Amino acid sequence: MPILTISGLRGMVPSDLKTDDFLKAGSAFGQFIEGGICIVGRDTRKSGQMAANAVIAGLLSKGCRVLDLGIASTPAVFREVKTRNIEGGISVTSSHNPPEWNGAKFGQANGVRQHG
Repeated sequence: MPILTISGLRGMVPSDLKTDDFLKAGSAFGQFIEGGICIVGRDTRKSGQMAANAVIAGLLSKGCRVLDLGIASTPAVFREVKTRNIEGGISVTSSHNPPEWNGAKFGQANGVRQHG
């Protein structure tokens, strides 16, 4: 079962979180930022590229312009969002969880993280 917290969305891949879940998360955030610009970064987990690609596809489906940082820390993603003053950012990571986990953290230019 995926976990939704103040820190975002997390779960084991692919048992809890599948490609479609990341796609839906990107799509929902893209709708939330009204098709604006979104920065995406990811950590080095095995599922990271798949999850980031799905998040990006979801964002694109809502008309967002995506700036893909590739491998980047969560603070780096959100620093770029704030520095560039763009609509949002998504960090594909599961932070301190074991490697079979992954997730997404969402943020806006005002520095407020959105609940996943």
